[in-house]
Amino acid sequence: MVLTFAGWVLAVTLIPFLAGLPPVLDRAIGDRPLHAMLGLAAGLMVGVAFLRILPRMFGQGDSAATLTLGVSFVLLYVLEGLASVHGHSPHDHEHAHGHEPGDHFASARRIPGPALGALGVHMFLDGLILAPAFAVDAALGVSAGLAIAAHKVPGGLATGTILAGTELARRGRLIGLAAVAGSTAVGALVGMALVDVAGLLPHLLALAASTLLFVAVAELLPELHHGPHKGHVVSGLAAGFGAIVALGAALGYVGL
Repeated sequence: MVLTFAGWVLAVTLIPFLAGLPPVLDRAIGDRPLHAMLGLAAGLMVGVAFLRILPRMFGQGDSAATLTLGVSFVLLYVLEGLASVHGHSPHDHEHAHGHEPGDHFASARRIPGPALGALGVHMFLDGLILAPAFAVDAALGVSAGLAIAAHKVPGGLATGTILAGTELARRGRLIGLAAVAGSTAVGALVGMALVDVAGLLPHLLALAASTLLFVAVAELLPELHHGPHKGHVVSGLAAGFGAIVALGAALGYVGL
């Protein structure tokens, strides 16, 4: 179990770094595969949250965890709003109409600090929620790991694109990309420490579910409402959710 957890932490830390390399190294990437990945990540996150994490959270028998679920979901919206006010959300590309791929992060490039900070917090939370998932069982951990890994591709691409628009030298961009991606591993270490605190596991599961749902609903699925590639987002969403349903059926999860 420990080796499996460590392997997933390494994977979800390396994926955003590798995904961010093309823009940092001035290599272009098409919108079509990116939008398909956005939908796939959203589908995996919604499926893991509703079908795997929330049932385990309620199964812990701690009714206060429901409050944690709601409060953390609202708090994430508040933090996202503050990031937008003091800079621009790192996911502004999801609401850009009629822009070329290179223009998606134009606003964030002008004030990269808040955007990169917000991405770092997101990646820290990704690592944090992986620990309680593995604390329940390996199957839940792997499901959460798949959802997080899929989300890491657009997250890493966002980080690399923002850094590419700064005046940093290539070495500085690579260091910045590594720092943001590395916050995932820091979050995982913090999560490992927290799961051993008595009575905290249900609340960590609530935080995991709210984080996955927030990222899917607030940052990935808005692409469904506009743009020429909405079909790819819808297809990815269905494929991601269907994958979690199929995985649950194969492993005999209750209710599937």
